[in-house]
Amino acid sequence: MFSKLVRSGFEHAAVRKRLTETRSLLLQGENHIASEDESDHPRSVMTIGIISPGAVSVLCPSLECIAFRDCTAAPLHHTFRALRLCQSVTELSLVGVKFIDSYDLQSAVPRLRKLGMERIWYLRHERETASAPSTQWRLSSHKPPNCRALPRLEHLRIGPNLPDDVFAELVEWLVGTPACKSVSTLEIWQVDGYIPSANKLLEAVGPFLLHLHELSTAAAPTHLHMDLRHNINLRYLHSYIEPFEEAPAQTTLLHFLSSIRSKHLEEIRLLTCYGLLFSTLFEARVAESLPDPKRLAILDRPVFSALKSVVVDVKLGWYAQREDLFVNKMREMLLPWHVRGILKFERTVGLF
Repeated sequence: MFSKLVRSGFEHAAVRKRLTETRSLLLQGENHIASEDESDHPRSVMTIGIISPGAVSVLCPSLECIAFRDCTAAPLHHTFRALRLCQSVTELSLVGVKFIDSYDLQSAVPRLRKLGMERIWYLRHERETASAPSTQWRLSSHKPPNCRALPRLEHLRIGPNLPDDVFAELVEWLVGTPACKSVSTLEIWQVDGYIPSANKLLEAVGPFLLHLHELSTAAAPTHLHMDLRHNINLRYLHSYIEPFEEAPAQTTLLHFLSSIRSKHLEEIRLLTCYGLLFSTLFEARVAESLPDPKRLAILDRPVFSALKSVVVDVKLGWYAQREDLFVNKMREMLLPWHVRGILKFERTVGLF
């Protein structure tokens, strides 16, 4: 328990010395199960109990990165507000965290360069959902937003599993902060309910955005892509595209690419899956998905003149057949880039 470690830190010099040198700290709930990628980013891991306000800042003055995982047993507002004292913290990750309301989140974030949020709950939101599922509440209905927060934020990641209205409220807050003039890297999951708010955030960060990661596990045929017309200095784009088995490319990928206005775009990475659905009519469906050659002209626009690399990352299912057909059709669909010699394919086989 973190409370025991805090006590030990005050009582024992050796423990206090280790805490003083700690740069990265993961506080997690008792039911947390470590994911594979956590092994690549080792942190001091401890189960969270009752955290004394200010203990983190006093015992860990060198702390740069702090993560809260699956801390839903009780609201974290007292602990979180104490993070304002941690002037050295530049990276914060919140996964499965419960707050009293959004104001606790706004008023407590330190001066961050990197912020990640996933599965965030508000107690007030839970109560209102239980009493009136259709109720939507906004920041201004409770306390004024903190418009001075996040003055140095550079990397923002908003993961999946946030209720649509919680995501919308986070965006409402973010667009009113200085973060919109400093964020250069943005990671957002491709969730239909997020799109209107995500586009609002993309418009707000506008020319300051350099790297965009549009993430997804498996997009459905009706999933929409984000609007990139305001991000005129975008240099790197990572996105998910629907498999041919599910949706025609001319109504998904080409429409998405047509929104690009940045003349500085150097790299595009497109992730797609193939072979997850077996169909004897696959060849016919692939043929139907190919766009009219006239529509390929959008890939020859001057806006793509700086493009150096287009990578199609293909996740192949165990039962994938006619991979050659798939790759050839992808080359046809992205023909102008294939002719330029900048189109490459990467393949991974497995279950996805």
